[in-house]
Amino acid sequence: MDTSAYDLRDVRVVRAEHVVLEIPSLTIASGQVTAIVGPNGAGKSTLLRLLAFLLSPTSGTVTFRDEVTSRRWGAPATVRRQVTLVAQSPFLFRRSVRANLTYGLRGRGVARDERVSTALTAVGLDGFAERAAWKLSGGEAQRVAIARALALDPPVYLFDEPTANVDREHVSIVETLITRLGAAGRTVVFATHNLAQAYQISDTVISLVAGRLAPAPVVNLFRGA
Repeated sequence: MDTSAYDLRDVRVVRAEHVVLEIPSLTIASGQVTAIVGPNGAGKSTLLRLLAFLLSPTSGTVTFRDEVTSRRWGAPATVRRQVTLVAQSPFLFRRSVRANLTYGLRGRGVARDERVSTALTAVGLDGFAERAAWKLSGGEAQRVAIARALALDPPVYLFDEPTANVDREHVSIVETLITRLGAAGRTVVFATHNLAQAYQISDTVISLVAGRLAPAPVVNLFRGA
């Protein structure tokens, strides 16, 4: 059984001659929940996009389950389909909630109705399947995007500030969902500004500052905050 989902080596992401991410070495465990913390502009979203294979490193390699990717070759479709990223401001089609959830399931030969129902229940949106996605509140849209990821049931979930737009009443639903995914053997990586949340629901916390991994003492200070 694999012990790591990702191994990053000598990874750099450069934009307009500015280094936005520089990680000499990082391993992300398989089947665990990993939180990424850091201030605005620290590189959290960039790292998630890298892990989702939506962005290739300027240099270095990202190894996913023994599959090595790089700037030159990128990641094959078989690898990309094992990972789902839920952005902080997710895109939803101007269709029903159901249509948004079933979009990625077409052609996969799965029971779409059952997956839609189960996923919406998991995020506290029972009865929302026929609602117009463009009429939802920001928090509801966020939870629909999370449900869409659940319907796909990938081995790896990536969440960028998954509770940032969610009202306080439903934050615990999302947090519980993340811990249950980890307990079920899924690999979960999420970015958050909420340090208490990071330490409460993750197995490992990664700290980024100015695109670089923060020293261990910084993470320990966060733990005591």
